[in-house]
Amino acid sequence: MSREYKPLEYQYYKNPDGSKFDFGSAYPQQEYSRDLYWYFYENNSTLNRDELISTVKLNAEITPWLNAFVRTSANLISSKFEVINNVPNPDKVSDGRYEKQLDKDKLLNTDIMVTAHKENLFINGFNASASGMFNLYSNNSTGMMGVNDGTFIVPGIYSLENILATDRINPDLYSVKERRYHVESQSVLAMLNLSYNDYLFLDLTGRNDINSTLTPSKNSTFYPSASLSFVFTDAFNFRSKAFSYGKLRLAYGESANATDPYKLGFTYDVGSFGGVPTNSIPETLSPEELGFQTSQSMEIGTSLGFLNDRINLDFTYYSIRSKNQILSADIAPSSGAKGVTFNSGELTNKGIEFIVNAAVIQSPNFSWSLSLNGARNQNKVVSLAPGIRELRIADVFGNLGVFMRVTPGDSYGTIYGTDFERDENGNKQLYNVKDADGNVYGTLYKVTQEPVAIGNAAPKLTGGLGNTLRYKNFSLYGMVDFKIGGDIYSFDHSTAMGSGISPATLVERNGAGLPYTFPDGTTANVGVIMEGYNIDDGRMNDRVVHPIYKYAGSYTGWTHLNRPRSLSVFENTWVKMREIALSYTISQKLIKRSGVFQGLQVSLIGRNLFYFYSSLPDHLNPEAINGTGNGQGLQWSGMPSIRSLGFGLKAQF
Repeated sequence: MSREYKPLEYQYYKNPDGSKFDFGSAYPQQEYSRDLYWYFYENNSTLNRDELISTVKLNAEITPWLNAFVRTSANLISSKFEVINNVPNPDKVSDGRYEKQLDKDKLLNTDIMVTAHKENLFINGFNASASGMFNLYSNNSTGMMGVNDGTFIVPGIYSLENILATDRINPDLYSVKERRYHVESQSVLAMLNLSYNDYLFLDLTGRNDINSTLTPSKNSTFYPSASLSFVFTDAFNFRSKAFSYGKLRLAYGESANATDPYKLGFTYDVGSFGGVPTNSIPETLSPEELGFQTSQSMEIGTSLGFLNDRINLDFTYYSIRSKNQILSADIAPSSGAKGVTFNSGELTNKGIEFIVNAAVIQSPNFSWSLSLNGARNQNKVVSLAPGIRELRIADVFGNLGVFMRVTPGDSYGTIYGTDFERDENGNKQLYNVKDADGNVYGTLYKVTQEPVAIGNAAPKLTGGLGNTLRYKNFSLYGMVDFKIGGDIYSFDHSTAMGSGISPATLVERNGAGLPYTFPDGTTANVGVIMEGYNIDDGRMNDRVVHPIYKYAGSYTGWTHLNRPRSLSVFENTWVKMREIALSYTISQKLIKRSGVFQGLQVSLIGRNLFYFYSSLPDHLNPEAINGTGNGQGLQWSGMPSIRSLGFGLKAQF
């Protein structure tokens, strides 16, 4: 909630007749917080969802060395979504809104698998297992959505039919749409697992996928994988108490991903303009051909055990090369569309992953174990489509805002925006703001004319530390997650600073600034000297100006021009208490008396509890980035993370 909002206003956010109270245009910062209580209490949305998940599996032991199974899983989902915006006007019928959406989803997944296994094949100690599997996946989804945005006939009745006849024929005010979605994929998988004396292992796989969302000539692909592992402590028989286990592994694999359905077909979008029905081409043109995006990965790693496996270390180095990525690029609006989808581009990822497990204390009644994991990834864009020098992947307010783009040779995740113009000594440059008579009344920063790199979202290290304490039947588990490095652009911070609702803007307004003389001759300690070199005065800036130039003149809410966006780019490092769980396991003596349970455990669980540390200012949420896709370094109006407290019951029968 905005800091300028007063709890008292809840008492009169609506009039006695139920209509919305008009605070008037003089309400402070109305574009950010006006009518907040009305929107919160009178505009509501409700989602009801029923879901049925079922699995049926049939196993067959054909011979002692040959078995098969058939497994079918189904997920049936039925959803109803309603939006009710209460009528704000005294007439009780105009400017309300009712929206209803019904969806049904049916996901089916069927596997047929045959496995042959032989021990001591050909020679003693040589084991082999071969499997073949067929998979069929389908997703059928249908939905209907109706919108009543016109004038109601009967007050207080929220229905699609409760609309004036004159509004019903206007597609801007009344519409009913139907949605159909169908995806199907077929896969054939072969696996061969070989082992010798339980210290040398070779695993081979081959898979072919056919996907309905791609061009028929390119909707089938084959990709293999192979892994080799060697337990050298067993092979050479030199296990000891200090060094109890050692394994080396090498792996190569390929993978393929498809895309969403209906990106190939050219269909018209149905809409309206001025009450007249229209048909228009989609904003993103369909590609002539679209195939799988593929990846080739290579990894090498080791697993080590020390002190009779009280301490275990797992370390992996990987290199991934992704090709034929499914991308969308902007095109000239004169073409009649805004973008096009195509296969192109090559991206590399290289990094490390590690896990350390330690049994610190082990005794019959008390134990303490630790688990630390971490990862670091570095990526680079190798190439884009022929003729494309750069590709924008995410933005906040388009060309006038902050965006993320990729160019060949660049690191993925670079943030672009305006920055300070600096002199040869690295000083920020300022210029004077003058009135019509040439009198100076403010200073502003000079910014770059073109966007420049102002940050990169890629973290230096991510990971977590798990702690488990057990005393008799009680156990306490805690997980601390951390992220080190990686930048974030916060539009929320920029808006709060530019509109004066951040606590940081109170310093001068509370009288802790420099003496400043207002145009009427009065003086107050609200002034500020903006740091930098004044190019108009020819010296380091020493002009005392009103704080509005420091905040509204340097940061931005909805005004985008001539603001150094780099002011709201921060290193996004944090440490968070992700989860705490206290559990109690019922003793076997009590469980056996029930004659029903084999095991019973109760738990109190808390998740997303608090941050130990965050490098962001003003209590900004470091995880409120926009989505999980390409815009990882951009944050604006993101939903806060949800703290949850719950009770768990785990029963075994």
